[in-house]
Amino acid sequence: MGRAVRTERWKYAVPAAPGADPWREAAADLYRETELYDLAADPYELENLVGLTSHRAVADGLRNELAAWPLRIEGAAPVIEAAPARTLDQRRPESFPDDRVPWEGVRFGHH
Repeated sequence: MGRAVRTERWKYAVPAAPGADPWREAAADLYRETELYDLAADPYELENLVGLTSHRAVADGLRNELAAWPLRIEGAAPVIEAAPARTLDQRRPESFPDDRVPWEGVRFGHH
């Protein structure tokens, strides 16, 4: 189970932290940031911006909004852990196999 907030421009999502049982608990006490997308620049959500230091202020604002909702409705705000910081030169996951992938001619989306 997770929580998310979406604005006209941004999408921010946090799943429950490992160990939470989504079938027995509708809400968890601890979440971890996993997704942040700029929907204006990336409508297909291909580039996850979570953890980028350049987008920390956006993520912090959305995290505060997301935590405020359960506080108003349920009376308790969950803890949402920030994603590990990374810089713009770390946009690709560490596990990406090879920088020699032939991206030329690759198209994303549909016709």
